Amino acid sequence: MNKTHDTPKPARFSKEDLLKEVRNLVLLDARSRSWVYDPGAAYRLLGWKPTHGFGGALLDIELYDFDEAAEGEGQSADLGHLPLMQVFEQLYDYGVLGLRRQDMEPLEPATMPAFVACWMNDVCSSTLVSEAHNAEQPSFRLPRITIDLALARAVLDGVGPEPRFISRDGDPLDSDHLTYAEVALLAGMDERSVRNAASKPDSGLTTVASDDGRKSFIKADVARAWLKGRRGF
Repeated sequence: MNKTHDTPKPARFSKEDLLKEVRNLVLLDARSRSWVYDPGAAYRLLGWKPTHGFGGALLDIELYDFDEAAEGEGQSADLGHLPLMQVFEQLYDYGVLGLRRQDMEPLEPATMPAFVACWMNDVCSSTLVSEAHNAEQPSFRLPRITIDLALARAVLDGVGPEPRFISRDGDPLDSDHLTYAEVALLAGMDERSVRNAASKPDSGLTTVASDDGRKSFIKADVARAWLKGRRGF
């Protein structure tokens, strides 16, 4: 199970904005393969033929934008043939738009969404990538938010995975409970606002305490009823 401690801020964004960041993740992943295996490995992963030997834009560590690298190499920036791009499109449709596509696998361990989430986490936390790029690689915020939104919506819909394949400190162990951060993401608002709403007796956003009393969570049915009145949901 992957562990990450970043809490994305709520946002709404376009699918193209998301896929651009995913392509940039692929760029770093492909480039790292060239260091571990051989320079041609990065090109083979993308289905590209080197047009400048192995000194082209793809392997230039000063370049973080996949589309610019493709242009510099004279190659297509379309990565639609990669399964991970298709999975992120499915997760966007479900997490952001609330549209569950028939071709999307369940959000459970050992399925494509889980594999893609783990891949993203591995690239983002890669020591190899960080060292080679002087720890300056982008945060890739939108892929994180997309996965978090899809997982939160699955809990809301009663099809949440147990255990969750990406977890954070303080996440609920039960598949029918949501964190304040998850409700905030679904509502398209700041987490502090959700906490403020939960503190008001007449808001309808009641919470339950964890077994040790240190954390509070929101049951899925309560969150669902409350979110129906939110414009950002």
